[in-house]
Amino acid sequence: RNKKGPDYTIFKNNWKVLLMDTSKTIFSKYRWNKSFKAYKRSSDIVEFMLSKDDILRHSYELVQGLRKDLRLCNWPKFINRLNSVSKKSVSKGVWKAVKYYRKHQRMLRNTIYYPAFNNGAIEGINNKIKLIKRISFGYRNFNNFKARIMMIFSLYKGEKRRQPSPIMDWPPNNKNSKSCILKIVL
Repeated sequence: RNKKGPDYTIFKNNWKVLLMDTSKTIFSKYRWNKSFKAYKRSSDIVEFMLSKDDILRHSYELVQGLRKDLRLCNWPKFINRLNSVSKKSVSKGVWKAVKYYRKHQRMLRNTIYYPAFNNGAIEGINNKIKLIKRISFGYRNFNNFKARIMMIFSLYKGEKRRQPSPIMDWPPNNKNSKSCILKIVL
């Protein structure tokens, strides 16, 4: 039934486990795995897959280490780990990512040093604009469409209107007075 070897189905069915973060890998819960035909933890599956190939093991450990350093905002460890990688020890895909990271070190450093800054707000605005565009199909001109977007996001500030002051004070300020005091508004 399987001409590609006994490990082929294990790798084919469980490749997503290798992509998981090690902090999210389940170490205690056993689940039925049809490739092994036994109950296995996801950590056991990862160990089995990594034991089959050294390049896969080195690539996996590098990626997990870089993820951990990025999550913990540890720039010295991150850059040290990134610069200590040799081309022969990791797979082609991981090596491509390493070259890209080496090229864009300045942006990565800013990401680690300033983790609170992201483009989430801009992405949210873009999403809402796309939603408005989809819902309000058929605007006759762009100015009406733009005005609606500006109005929804409160980006358009119209003239500030003067609030009218009240003509009467009620109840009257004087406790003894039983009538309304009229104010003249100029």
